[in-house]
Order: sequence, then structure tokens, then C-alpha cells
Amino acid sequence: MEIDSFDVRRSINTIWNITIRYKWIVLGTCLFTVALTLLYIQLFPWVYKASVKILVEKEKDEIKDQFYGQWNIFRKAEEAKTEAEMAKLGPVVKKVVENLNLKYDDVYHPLMRHITDMWSRSWIGRKYKRIKNFFFPPEKSPFNLTPQEIELAKTIFDFQKGINVRAIGNSNVAEISVLAPGKRVAEIANELTKVYLQYRRQQHEEEAISAANILNTQVKRAHEKLEKIEKELEDYVVKNNIKFEFEKEHSDVKILTDQEAELLTTRASIEGLEARLAEIEHLLQNEGQMEIDSRSLSLNEIHSKMKANLLNYEMMLIQMQNRYTEDSQEVEELKSNISRLKDMLKESEEMVISGKIEKSNPIWSSLRAERTNLLVQLAQLRAGETEIQEIVNQYKNSLKDLPFKQRVLQRLTRELVLADTEYRTLLSKQRQAFISAVTESEKTASLKLIETAQIPERPIRPKVKLYLFIAVLIGILLGIIAGFIANYFNETIYSEDDVGHILDIPVYGNVHLGIHRNKTPSQFTPEQKKGWLSGWSESRYKKNNQYNKSYHKLAMQLHFELGGSERGYCLMLSCPYLPEVTSQFALELAEFLAIDQNRKVLIIDAFFRDNLLSKEFKISSSPGFLNMLDGTQPLTDSLIHLTDYPKVFFLPAGKSNYGMTHLMTSNQLKEKLTQLQEQFDVVLLSSDSVMEDPSAFAFPSIVDCTMLLVMSKVSQWSEIKSYRNILNKCNLRKMGLIIVSR
Repeated sequence: MEIDSFDVRRSINTIWNITIRYKWIVLGTCLFTVALTLLYIQLFPWVYKASVKILVEKEKDEIKDQFYGQWNIFRKAEEAKTEAEMAKLGPVVKKVVENLNLKYDDVYHPLMRHITDMWSRSWIGRKYKRIKNFFFPPEKSPFNLTPQEIELAKTIFDFQKGINVRAIGNSNVAEISVLAPGKRVAEIANELTKVYLQYRRQQHEEEAISAANILNTQVKRAHEKLEKIEKELEDYVVKNNIKFEFEKEHSDVKILTDQEAELLTTRASIEGLEARLAEIEHLLQNEGQMEIDSRSLSLNEIHSKMKANLLNYEMMLIQMQNRYTEDSQEVEELKSNISRLKDMLKESEEMVISGKIEKSNPIWSSLRAERTNLLVQLAQLRAGETEIQEIVNQYKNSLKDLPFKQRVLQRLTRELVLADTEYRTLLSKQRQAFISAVTESEKTASLKLIETAQIPERPIRPKVKLYLFIAVLIGILLGIIAGFIANYFNETIYSEDDVGHILDIPVYGNVHLGIHRNKTPSQFTPEQKKGWLSGWSESRYKKNNQYNKSYHKLAMQLHFELGGSERGYCLMLSCPYLPEVTSQFALELAEFLAIDQNRKVLIIDAFFRDNLLSKEFKISSSPGFLNMLDGTQPLTDSLIHLTDYPKVFFLPAGKSNYGMTHLMTSNQLKEKLTQLQEQFDVVLLSSDSVMEDPSAFAFPSIVDCTMLLVMSKVSQWSEIKSYRNILNKCNLRKMGLIIVSR
């Protein structure tokens, strides 16, 4: 399951902090919205409301119901809201304005319309219009309205905006509500209903009369159209000699169909005879006209001679084989001749016909007779085919215009039926409309007034208490939004949430400083026994619980981060452009560590330019840290022990004849600080920022942690960011932030 990353408590705390931080902006916004609300209540007229209720009953007019049910051309609305909505029509509203002599100030005005009217009536608005017309004069037109017409149009338009019509549930009851700036609203609502009912009855009467007049014209046109189609149909029938719905043509079509069928039969017979004739022609070609009755045979002389030659060649071959070798040319040639003679003997007949007797072929004669008969039949069928084809062509020529005539006749017949139906329907509706027009003014109205408007006791707007409550809520909301916007552009640091995520530096704590009184150390004189710490620190430490908690949390964090080694840790404390904050924080942190944590603490005044802490104790001329570095003064002679707090020691800045750059870059600096860390639990190096005192550039790379003190409501995060970038170039070991507030 995915956990929602939105932190509700953190968001509420952020809103609360922004509200407290910019409380004057929130308060000013609330006062501004309340003032605007009061100005609205004072300047804008109060709005009164009056309502009338009307009942829409179904008209019991069967003739009219039938008329509208079958011929729905004209309007017929029966729902309550649809009927009552007509009360907002321009003619109705204009009639009410004229009857009651209403002015612009007597009717309801929407907000923006009222503001526009106030502007146009104001001195500034009139001057602006005069100047505008001077530089941009309006075009002259015959349609320009007079001031009275403009006033009437504005009154009617705003009056319509103040009329609201709604249907009550699913009933046929509607409520017409009227808004007006005075108690005259009841009179206006009743007059509006009265005028509307009269207007509605008049409209229905005019509608019925108009329907009757329109239908009279339509009936006349339908009758003329019907007569025209009848005349056209009659002329067409006479011109084309059409009788009894094409009876003659139907008979011709039947004859044509029979002849075409007979023609097809004849052609089929011809094709059969032609096929038989072709078959007989083929048989006649293969069958001879005469056939052999008897014949005599004799020996074939050529065949006998070839046999004799063959015998001679064989005898010669025997002789040749005895005289020549088998593969000699003579033997081979003789063998070849013998082989040819044998082949010729196989092909020739030994006996040949010497004589024959022929007679007539009876099959050929029969086929010849059948062929003659087929030719006669074909001639007869082809003559019949030609005759039938002529008859078919004759009927086709006479009937080729029949489909066109039928389509024209059908079209004319259809138009005649439609025209007759239209004429009969319009004639029926004409009678119904005439009856409705006669009875419209005498029948009971379907719209009845069931409840008149009463004078209202109090206005519906403005609701002063509700408006002021909403104004306060909106003011708070807008004030918080303005606070967020101001906080977005404000670089001032208020809490660790404002700087930690921007600078990406760990925040070690949020400390509240006490009240500093510039007391001197108690060791100097017996009269100053109580000293600067004993005079105010203990009482504050014991009483201020918030002070106690903030320093306790800081001490625990420092011990967790830096207290892991056997020797003490050294901190460099600096607040850019606010050195007094650094000195005061160093004193209070040393006090707390000594009292609450029982730590041995050394405070080093590293304000080398003005010796701020030394001046605080009025010992600016005393030897100190610089003298220890240049070797002119031992550490034991430079330390000042605060007798009221045995665990707190102070090391003034001191003075040296050597250059600051030489001392800060010498090995003595690191050795002396290491020596001090071995003697004390905590060494606090209270110094100017590197931006203000370049001599402090060596401290961040030596001390265990460089602490940036950020003064709440004073320090700018851009300044702290610049200081952080400079410190990152000092090879510092560790850096942290402490938010300081008073």
C-alpha cells in the first residue's frame, strides 16, 4: 500500500506560521473585505421579493385537441413552466411598465448593471462620456434613440432579469417571482400577472383567427391544384387514345408474346434440321455412290521379278564372301541392295485385281433422298420464320411507347390522389379552425391565478450578518494567500524550514536568546561580586523554560555530532553582519554548558577588529589570544576565570605587533587550539564572519565545526548562502546552522 506523502500537520503548521508571521496583512485584508461588504450594503439598494402562483388546466376543447393532434403546425404548450415563462416576454413587461409608470429606479438591477448605472450617473462617468464623445463623436443615424427610449429599454431589460418562473414539483402550478428595490414589488407582481393573462388570451384569439385565415388560403390553393391535375390527366388520355386503362395494348402485348414464343419454336426446329443436314452431308462424303459387285485376281509381275533379283543377289553375296572379307565395300554394298529388295517385297502385293463389276450403292441413295427432304423442310421453316419476325416487329413498333405512357399516367393519377387528399384534409381543418376561432373568446381560460402577491415584510438581500461572516472568511483566506505570496518573495529567515532545504546545511537547533545587560566579570572588584553572569543568568535560566529547552536540545545535538573524541571539541561561531548576536550567543551557550552539562568551557574573543567580547567585559587592553599566538604571553596569564562559574573561562582577543596574516597562517594557531581542546571540554571561538574579517579565513579548516548563526526575522537567506559558498572554499571540516531568535 502506497503511503500518502502529504503531511497534513506540517501543512497546517505552515499555514498557521504564515498567518502569525503576516498577521497585519491578514488583518488588513479582512478589514478591506469587510469594508467592501459594508460599502456594498450601503450603496446597493435592498431587494424585495413577491410571488404569485398560477394554475395551468388542460383545455377541454376536443375540436382544438384533434386539430393540434393531427395537424401540429401552430404552438400549443400546456406545461406550467412553459406557459408561465411567457410572462417574461418584452410586450408583457413593457405594458406593465407603462401601466404602473415605472422608472429605472423602481425595478431590480443585476450587480454589474447597477455598477454600470452608478458609473454613468457619477460625475466622473459623465465627464468621461463627454470627453469620449468629444474625441470620438458618435455617428449620426436616424435610428439613434432618445434618452426616454434608452431609459425605457434599460428599465424593461433589468425588469426581465428580476422575473423568475419555476414549476412547483410535477404539478401544473407555477410560481412567478418578481424582484424590486421596494415594497411596491407586490403591486408590480400582481400587475405583471394580470397583463400576462390578458396578453395570453389575446394571443390565443389572434392565433385562432390567423390559423383560420391561413387555412382559407391553403384550401383555395389546394382546390386550384386539384383542378389543374384533373385537367392535365384528361387531356393526356384523350391525346393518346387511352381506353379502359390500356385494354387494347394489353391484347397486343398478349399476341406479341405468343408470336415471339412461336418464333423461338421455329428457330429451334431450324437449328435441329440444320444439324441433321450437316450430319447427312458428312455421311454422303464418306459413302461412295457405287459399290463393287464381283472381281478377278492374277500374279503380280513386278513382285515376281523382284523375287528373282533377290535370289541372284544372294548367290552373288555367297561368291563375294568367298573372295572378299566380310567388311569389304563390295560385300557391304551387296548386303545393302539385298535389304532394300526385301523391304520392297514386303510392301508389294503378290496378287493383283485383274478385273471388277460395280453397281449402285443403296445407302448413298437413301442419304441423298433424306438430304433432299431436309432441304425442303428448311426452306418452309425459314419462310415461316421471316413471316413471324415481321409480325413481331410490327407489334413491337406499336407498343414501344407503352411504358412511358403508363409512367406518365401513373404519375398523374398519384398526383391526383395526393392533391385530393390534401384538399379534403385542409377543408376539414378549415372547418375546425373556424369553429375554434368563433369559440375562443367565449371559453374558460386554462390559466388561473390561485394566489396573489403580498407586501413583503423584510428584504431578501442583503443578509448583513451572513455577508459580513463570509467577508471575514474571504478576507482571512485572501490574507493567507497574500501571506504566502509575500513569504515567497521575502528572503528573511524565520525558522529552520525557511533555510535548511535552500542551503542544504544541517540545522543543529533553534535557540532563543535572553536579555543581555552588559555586566562586568565578578573577579575584578569585590563590589562586582555578582558579575555579569550572576546578576541575570541564573534567574533567567531557572525561570525561562523555553530558553532551557532550546539550549538543552542544542547541547545534546552538539555532543552527538562532535563529542565522540577524548579531547574537547572546538566551535567557530559567526553571524554575518550581526557580531553582537555572535557574542551574546557564545556567552549564553557557555553559561548553559557549564551549569546544565557541567562542562569546562572556554570562550575566545576572535573579534580582532573591535574586540567585541573584550569590550563587553571592559578588558579590551588585556593580553589574550593574539599574544598567546606570537609567544609574548603564556596561556595561563591570558585566561580569565569567572569565579561565579568555575567551569567558564574567557580568553580576550589581545594585541600583537605581528601581522594578522602571519599569525593566522602560522603553525602556532593549530597547535594552540589543539592544546586548548585538551584542557577544555568545549572551546567556543566567537568570531567575525569571513566576509567581514579575512583574518578569520583560517579558522574553518582547523575547528571541528563552523556554526553559522542565523538571526530569525533579520538574516537574509541570500546572505547566508553567499557566506556558505565562501566557507566551502576554506577547506572546512564540518558546517552547521543555528537559528537564533529573541
